Amino acid sequence: MRMKRNVRAKNGKPVVVMLVTLFLAIAPLFVLPTCAASTIISIDDAFMEAGENAVTQIMINNVSHLGVADITLTFNPSVVHIVSANNSDFDWFWPVINNSAGTVRMGGMDFGDGLYGNIKLAEVKLNGVGEHGEKSALKISINELKEAGPVEISIPATVDNGTAFINLPPVALARSMHRYNNVGSKYPSNATFNASASYDPDNDDITNYNWSFGDGYSGEGITTEHIYLTWKWNWTTNSYEPFNVILMVEDTGGLISTAII
Repeated sequence: MRMKRNVRAKNGKPVVVMLVTLFLAIAPLFVLPTCAASTIISIDDAFMEAGENAVTQIMINNVSHLGVADITLTFNPSVVHIVSANNSDFDWFWPVINNSAGTVRMGGMDFGDGLYGNIKLAEVKLNGVGEHGEKSALKISINELKEAGPVEISIPATVDNGTAFINLPPVALARSMHRYNNVGSKYPSNATFNASASYDPDNDDITNYNWSFGDGYSGEGITTEHIYLTWKWNWTTNSYEPFNVILMVEDTGGLISTAII
């Protein structure tokens, strides 16, 4: 004889409804751990003149229990060469430089309980073998990144690549023509700003002078004027505060520098 399946409790309520109700009641007690911020391997941009050297660094940021790193850096060998890679935070570090192929492979090991935080894999010295204005990508590839300990667990990471420029950035120098001209409550005069002292160390032309006046307005030019219609009052010191004015200059190679007054 076939027996029917009983899915009801004695009081007539479906068992499945009771189970769902119980789950909803206890669900807030189970809190999933938040994901840690990801590990990032990065290399800073490098700026140099033709035939000169520049130093940048490769960092492994926001890492925990790091034991082994094996990284390859690729570059354009017609633009830059690697002179050296050293000064690592690892106990053991070894670079293999191949300027013909445009690669340097770097390995590091920690002999202790692992490295934590922001770790310097290496300082990398480059030499500009190309012509002024040329640039090369500095591209990082991760061969191996593992935790310390007898069981080497891979550490997931992303990369932030850099660029080597055979060009030096311009130098932004800005000045205000008199002390109170960017505090509108003193008197409603034109605020005059001057960037004529800005220069480029390798004699490129500066093509753009852009100003941000700190009150939501902007301007451009080697010299510029602006009238402030608002002011900043510091209730702690009972005094007016000047606006922070930002100058951004750009050279013919697209390199940018800023100054704040």
